[in-house]
Amino acid sequence: ATDEDSPPNNFLTYTIISASVFREYFSIIMVEGYAVISVTRPLDYEMVPKGMIYLTVMAKDGGNPPLNSTVPVTVEVIDENDNPPEFSKSSYIIKIPENLIAGATVLVVNATDLDSSREFGQASLIYSLEGSSQFRLNSRSGELTTTALLDREQKSEYILIVRAVDGGVGPQQKTGIATVNITILDINDNAPVWQEEPYEANVVEMSPINTDVISVSAFSPSY
Repeated sequence: ATDEDSPPNNFLTYTIISASVFREYFSIIMVEGYAVISVTRPLDYEMVPKGMIYLTVMAKDGGNPPLNSTVPVTVEVIDENDNPPEFSKSSYIIKIPENLIAGATVLVVNATDLDSSREFGQASLIYSLEGSSQFRLNSRSGELTTTALLDREQKSEYILIVRAVDGGVGPQQKTGIATVNITILDINDNAPVWQEEPYEANVVEMSPINTDVISVSAFSPSY
């Protein structure tokens, strides 16, 4: 600020007289004739409403009585990517029947990110999947679906890894990881199979009742 009066009336002092939030986080000092506003401790973007802080600064002259003038100062706090995505569970354990059609939904995973900005927060999350081509994960919704008809007799358990990455770039990007353990439940989808058929047996006439004739065996591919 400037004051056209002569000394000592034009000697100015500066004060922060109000702040919308976190008044104690700001100080104002004179540096080479300028009033410099600085922060006294780190600000947390997630604690600042809409990332904006509104200050009112007063300049007061050296007159008696002193005169003063105020000016509004708007401080915009920029978000840092300081929170990683976190899944609702570190491990998901589910059981599904083997006769699910391709494209069936088996699970919806969900991660949250405490960063509030769209750039780094919840809106930026992208999901990915590792472990098996029998499943697909929607990169935005977290919906896990089958890509083919499952067969428990071929494979009874799948262990998948799901990841959620935020909008950070390079070293700034943060990742959340969870596992999905899927057990395939058996259904009775296989008829019994005879071993070594056809069977032939010779029986002596007039054999007594309950005489053993032949032993036969069958097995079921379902298990």
